[in-house]
Amino acid sequence: MEHMSTQVTDPADYEAATQIVHESDGCVIAVWNDISICIWGRSATLSLILELENVRERISQQYPRTSSIHVLVNEAGLPDPDARKKLEEITAKSEARLIGVATVVSGSGFRVSAIRAFLTSIHWLQRRPYDAHVCGSIGEAATWLAPLHSAGSVPTDAGALEQLMLGLRERPSVGSGS
Repeated sequence: MEHMSTQVTDPADYEAATQIVHESDGCVIAVWNDISICIWGRSATLSLILELENVRERISQQYPRTSSIHVLVNEAGLPDPDARKKLEEITAKSEARLIGVATVVSGSGFRVSAIRAFLTSIHWLQRRPYDAHVCGSIGEAATWLAPLHSAGSVPTDAGALEQLMLGLRERPSVGSGS
């Protein structure tokens, strides 16, 4: 069994290595090495998904394997129909290169439960060649993705990744992160 390093990476190192590639009202799309991170403060539109597509193409040119994290905050829901269709196309085009996709839907109540159930059923029904997980918190997403991503690409520290996502969530463009 391969021994994984327990060295904790300084979250400041992750922040310094992160590129914010798109930021607009309700959305931040960032890249850390070969992980795309999308913080959705509102439901995704086609124009935002096209921004994400540009990011995914850029990462794929530099890295053979990648991962993606989507964090839904505030009142963000599922993408609108055109955006959802484009997101499905992007995923199908890059699925062989994906290591893992984590989606965070935090909060409680019927709306949150319905979104989590819908996303979980999509992942289960589509049986993609990568791992996917719907999470209730940023910490859960980081803890789930870090070892998976480390095994398939660059070493990734869960604590530092969590701190990075928490910082992105608090950016003014996203609105009040919860």
